[in-house]
Amino acid sequence: MLVRNLRRLSGRAVSIMILTALVLGLAPLAAGATGGGSNEVGYWCEAGVKFDHVDAPTFTVPEPPEGYRWSLLVLKAGSTGCSVDEESFQIPDPVVGRAYSWEGTSDGVPVTKDISHAILCKEPIPPEVTLQFTKIWIGDDRGDATVEFFVNGRGPIAEGQVVVVTHLQGQTIPLEEKVTGLPESCSYESDLPETLAIPEVEEDTLITVTATNEVTCVPEKETTTTTTTTVPTEVLPIVVTTPTTTVPTEVLPIVVTTTVGTEVSPVVAETLPFTGSNDLGWLALAGVALTLGTILVVGSRREDIEA
Repeated sequence: MLVRNLRRLSGRAVSIMILTALVLGLAPLAAGATGGGSNEVGYWCEAGVKFDHVDAPTFTVPEPPEGYRWSLLVLKAGSTGCSVDEESFQIPDPVVGRAYSWEGTSDGVPVTKDISHAILCKEPIPPEVTLQFTKIWIGDDRGDATVEFFVNGRGPIAEGQVVVVTHLQGQTIPLEEKVTGLPESCSYESDLPETLAIPEVEEDTLITVTATNEVTCVPEKETTTTTTTTVPTEVLPIVVTTPTTTVPTEVLPIVVTTTVGTEVSPVVAETLPFTGSNDLGWLALAGVALTLGTILVVGSRREDIEA
C-alpha cells in the first residue's frame, strides 16, 4: 500500500513538472543536466532548455523566460541521411523570432540536414549598457560633410543614435568613423579614440563618446583666363609701277660736200622717229636748224671769195 502511494505521489510530481514546463513554453526542461554528453544542456551551459524531436530543417527561437536572455543556440543534426563531420552547430546570441537552420559538412562538402533537437542556453539579463556618439565640428566650413561611426567593426551608426553594447561588457572594442561630403579642398583631424573599454555595470548605463573634428580648407587658386583675339590682316592692293625709260635721240652728223660752181641743193633733214619726250624732240629740231644755218653761211662766204 505504501509503495502504491509513493508511486502515485511520484507520478503526480512528474505531471506537475511537465505541466509547468508546458505553461512556460519551455518543455522539455533540462537545466544543468550532464548525462548524454553534447546532447544535454549541461554540456553547453549551466542553465538552459532542450527541445527534442524538432525534426525540421529550421528552428525558430522562442521568447526566453522573464528576466533572462538566450546566450547560445545549439542545433543537433538528425541521424537520417549522410554522416556529418560535426553534428552540433552553434549560434551565439540568437535572435528571438528568427528561424535558424543547421549548417555543416560531410567529408568537407556542405550539406543540409533536418534538426534532431535544439538547446538554448539562458542567462540573467544584465543591466543594459548603451553607447551614443556626439560629433563637434570646428575650423573651416565643412560644407555638407556628415559622419558615421562603427563599433567593433559593425555599423554604420549615425551621430546621436543609441546602440546596445551590453554583450560587450568587460571588452575593449575598436571605434572608427567615416566622413563623407567634405569639400575636396578640405581635410580634417579627429580626436575619436581608437578603442573603448566597455565596463561591467550593475545598473543601466549610457556611455557617451564625444569626438571633435577640426576642418582645414586650402583656398582655391584663382584661374586666369587669357583670351587671344586674332585681328584679320588687311590686304592692301599692290600697285606695280613700271619705270619709263627715255632713250635719247641720236643726232647723226650731216656731212655736206660742195663743189665750187656747183649749185648746192637744199638739204632736206630727215626726221628720225620720236622715242623720247617732247623736250628732246624740240632740241633735235633746233640742232638740225642750227646745222643748216651754218652750212648756208659757209656757202655764202665761199661764193663771195670766188667772186
